[in-house]
Amino acid sequence: MESTGVCVVESLLRLYGVNSVFVVESLLRLYGVNSVCVDESLLRLYGVNSVCVVESLLRLYGVNSVCVVESLLRLYGLKSVCVDESLLR
Repeated sequence: MESTGVCVVESLLRLYGVNSVFVVESLLRLYGVNSVCVDESLLRLYGVNSVCVVESLLRLYGVNSVCVVESLLRLYGLKSVCVDESLLR
């Protein structure tokens, strides 16, 4: 099974009160993800103020695209978006 994106499931945020979004290694391993997309509705509903993509996961699994929607930054004032430059090369 392949997927071109990882969506953070609302129920996970609801259940665990997440205030930062981490891409789980097992998702990348299972689904061969090549892009990571943060869903606007999740930030709207749960007030996420930090989006972190773990460098080691991307290095291990060859993720070649990290998308953070511009409108999210504009609308929700994300305090930090961490993406290692080496990932984008």
